[in-house]
Amino acid sequence: MAGMINCPYCGKLTDPKLDGCPHCGAYLKKKPAAAKPPRSKKSQTCPNCTAMVQEGDIICVACGTNLLTGQKITEETQPVGSPKNNDMLPWLVGGTVLVVVCITLAALFYYMATNDPVARAQKLYEDFEYSEAQDILSNYVERDPDNEGAFELLGKVQWEASQFENAATSFERAVDINPGNIDAALWAVISLHAAGRTSTLNRQIDLLEQSSRVESNDPVVWYLLAMAKGVRGQPGDYTAQVNALQKVANLEEPEDTLRRGIAAGYALQRDYRNAQFELDQLESADESDLAVRGILASMQGNIGLAISSLQEAADSGENFGIRWQALTKLGQLMLQDGRFRDAERYLNEALLLESGNASVRYLHAMSLHAQGLVSEALSEYDTLMDQQGAFAAESGVQVAALYLGMGDVDNADRAITAASRIGAQSAAFHTVRGRVFSSMNNMNSARQSFEQAAKADKDYAPLYLERGLFYVKVEALGQGLLDLEQYLRLIGDDVRGTRAADIRELVRQLHQTQAGTGRE
Repeated sequence: MAGMINCPYCGKLTDPKLDGCPHCGAYLKKKPAAAKPPRSKKSQTCPNCTAMVQEGDIICVACGTNLLTGQKITEETQPVGSPKNNDMLPWLVGGTVLVVVCITLAALFYYMATNDPVARAQKLYEDFEYSEAQDILSNYVERDPDNEGAFELLGKVQWEASQFENAATSFERAVDINPGNIDAALWAVISLHAAGRTSTLNRQIDLLEQSSRVESNDPVVWYLLAMAKGVRGQPGDYTAQVNALQKVANLEEPEDTLRRGIAAGYALQRDYRNAQFELDQLESADESDLAVRGILASMQGNIGLAISSLQEAADSGENFGIRWQALTKLGQLMLQDGRFRDAERYLNEALLLESGNASVRYLHAMSLHAQGLVSEALSEYDTLMDQQGAFAAESGVQVAALYLGMGDVDNADRAITAASRIGAQSAAFHTVRGRVFSSMNNMNSARQSFEQAAKADKDYAPLYLERGLFYVKVEALGQGLLDLEQYLRLIGDDVRGTRAADIRELVRQLHQTQAGTGRE
């Protein structure tokens, strides 16, 4: 370090032989006369920007000029081709573009999701916001009535809101749009059943039959179809029920419950051999077997065995597979046996299990009617008439008969007219209508109604009773006597619940009257 000195300006070691300090550029030798004038001892201005600088400052803090050399620090330039920033530029540009694309796609997805009513409704449905979801979907399907998914989702929302009939309508619309939508069809059937209206049974069967044609290997469809056919019980339904259950048995290994259903179906068709065969295949016996055997016995005319078997099954308290059918059959047999109070008890229990079944309600109404519980019977018959189902017309006939019994001819006339509008054409209908006309002193119309009853069923015993009484009323005693005697022949020895004793006495008196007048 010999010969080295400290720069008087920056304090760093430097060679005194040099004209200027290599560190700060300060002149180490005396400047020539052309040099800049010396600064004042306290302050001076920057030669570049004229900002005030203090004595001893080397760098102007305002513009970055080196006060000793007059050169601005920022004027130093980067060598051409320096890799410091240029190599990163493509990556920065590519990354920026990728981020922008991702943000754009996310924004587009969000826009589509939030502006798709079905997607919004689906989210609300999953969040249990059923009311708002229903509002959105109801408005949407008005604009797009062919959107299968919207109607199916609307049905599910309405189901959750316990709007079962509305739900069924929505599911049915989804099936109309796409007949292959089996899930929507099954949802519709379940919704109609939950609505509890007998009048919807035909719609359920139509949906299930259509589904069975679309998907012939779905055992659930066939099983539900069999149950619906069994509940309806119209001509041919029991055969269709057995066929459907056999289809299930072919698709799945048949269990005892299925075999019992098949056996019951055969029994209701009076096919006792096949019914017994199915019972013999059972792996274990339970109350259902008693019930089926009771049904078999009733079909074979063994009423005593039928009642005892069915009553044992019913009184067990077990909720076996065909309990309501067993209770219904037992109630019907007890009605025929004149045990009206027992019949009412079992039929009422059947109603608790199958409140929408018109046949059960009709039998229950008859049991009340037979006990003289007029207001209760009228209520049940009115319910059936309002439902416009299979027993609506028959109920109208019974209502008319009840009002006639109370002497209320006006209400009897309204009821029989309502039955006529529904489509009543039975012998019972024409017989009661004849009674109504007779009570209104419209004898010609009464006579015509009785004649129509005879055409409908020449063995209908009540016709001969009512027409015989009508002839006696109009003093056609000979014709009246013939009809009353025919009535007694048709009812035979089973006179429970009839006026047989009174009619026999009337017949005796008529014979005496004719003998006294010399007429036979």
